[in-house]
Amino acid sequence: MNEEEWLRGEDLEEMWVRAADNDSGRKMRLLTVSLCRCLWPLLSHPLSRAAVEVAERYADGNASEDQRVKACIAADGVEVFNACPPGEVYQCAVHAAVNAVMMEHHLYHSFDTALFSLGATENPAVR
Repeated sequence: MNEEEWLRGEDLEEMWVRAADNDSGRKMRLLTVSLCRCLWPLLSHPLSRAAVEVAERYADGNASEDQRVKACIAADGVEVFNACPPGEVYQCAVHAAVNAVMMEHHLYHSFDTALFSLGATENPAVR
């Protein structure tokens, strides 16, 4: 898949498979981050949003491993202590943000959770 095909891609699951087949952790993380960006209105806690931002910078080589780990721990605290509005969609969005900043083997879980959140939300701002 070349850059033009990637930018025009509409089938997110196919894009994920292609990125994984090419062993492109960067593309997998950026695809996950883009889904989390679509969930931005559901990520009301600043630490959840910061995790997504750090994940994006990390994929581009502009955040250190230490920054990635700290963002992950901070965002995980938001999820663990339920510092977000009640409801499964909100919880899943926060969970997706936490996993986006985790190690590569967690990225599919984040991607899948973000897809669920996008499909389950009735919030018109999230689409």
